[in-house]
Amino acid sequence: IPAGITEIAEGACNYSANITEVHLPKGLKTIGDSAFQGFLGTSIEIPNTVTYIGWQAFAYSSLESLTLPESVETIDGLAFESNWVLKNIYCEGLIPANIGEDSFRDGHKDRKIHVPAEALEEYRTNWSPYADEIVAM
Repeated sequence: IPAGITEIAEGACNYSANITEVHLPKGLKTIGDSAFQGFLGTSIEIPNTVTYIGWQAFAYSSLESLTLPESVETIDGLAFESNWVLKNIYCEGLIPANIGEDSFRDGHKDRKIHVPAEALEEYRTNWSPYADEIVAM
């Protein structure tokens, strides 16, 4: 994805069988709805400029690990739905992003969401459907 892009449009790369690696540019702000739905790559680096991750943006993907930078303010519903191999999610922000309904629904049975220790209780409260998966970094 070229430098200077600030938004990845809805459905831009969904179920693209040939895409297993993506480099998101610094300055990117929005990852649109279903943008990478069905993504076959095992990892992706989300730049610390992204503020919004859309509905089903990475649903049904092959991600194994994910870091959500502190810039992320909103993770829409079903954004990471049915990511069966996604075992570790690392959240860098001290303030939990707003999450939509079922943002992380149907994940790996041993999934852990790692958050800053000083924000542990706030994440467990704000992301209550996943409270049992949230652990301190």
